[in-house]
Amino acid sequence: RFAGFKDKAGVNVSGHWEFTEATGTPDASKDLAEFFQTGDRVTGSILTTGGDYRYLDGKVSGNKFMVSTLDGAHSLLITGEVNARGELINGKFVGSRKWKTDWSAVRTKTFELPAADKLVTVKDPSIKFNFAFPDMGGNIVRLSDERFKNKVVIITATGSWCPNCLDEIRFLKDIYNNDKAKGLEIISLCFETKDYEKSKKSIVRFRDDIGAKFTFLHAGIAGSKDRTAAFPMLQGPMAFPSAVFIDRHGVIRKVHTGFSGPGTGEYYKQYAIETQKFIDQLLAEK
Repeated sequence: RFAGFKDKAGVNVSGHWEFTEATGTPDASKDLAEFFQTGDRVTGSILTTGGDYRYLDGKVSGNKFMVSTLDGAHSLLITGEVNARGELINGKFVGSRKWKTDWSAVRTKTFELPAADKLVTVKDPSIKFNFAFPDMGGNIVRLSDERFKNKVVIITATGSWCPNCLDEIRFLKDIYNNDKAKGLEIISLCFETKDYEKSKKSIVRFRDDIGAKFTFLHAGIAGSKDRTAAFPMLQGPMAFPSAVFIDRHGVIRKVHTGFSGPGTGEYYKQYAIETQKFIDQLLAEK
């Protein structure tokens, strides 16, 4: 990548960065970047409250920084420079003709994103969580169906078009295979297009390519409107993906917004450990 840049790296960008997008505008956001540099090559990812930018790869040439990725839905190009103070400046982020922004970053040992299980909460516990959506056989499935009673259930808001959702479903596949016999069920509410048959083709390919054996339902159109309607008891900035953890008594115990996938390194490993521990706790409860 970036073969035209021949200068040897003059700086090292390895570390933990507070990454500000759209600096100085109403759309400014604080993200977290983790970069790893060996020689000229740079890898890593950028974490946001809605997920991560997956596997970034690139280089440093002189004081110029550049990484990119093709994540299945977007081609991302992220460039910048390192100034004399070691800050990343003059950043340009391009995801499409319309998705462009400036950015800057500073190294930090303290900055972290808000806790992903605190962003979305249950606004009305009295609203019974239920739904009626078709599975891939055209059968209407409800959370109140007998097969989900007295089970620990994870409900995901997902889509075949969503790279972070792909990472989450891969992660959940192994958990389901290991814990189904203990009383775990997983239901993925897929938000695709209005047309069921068209959506079904995408969902089935998504499911089968991953090899996931749990339940996939067509829940509506991609976007926030149908997702909000499917989760009326929740409030806060839901993302694709989001996961709702429900105990054996039908009580929502946690809502996790976004997903930091394997491209985020230690963040992914820590989430995997904490999530398995939490699921084990729910499964052990009577």
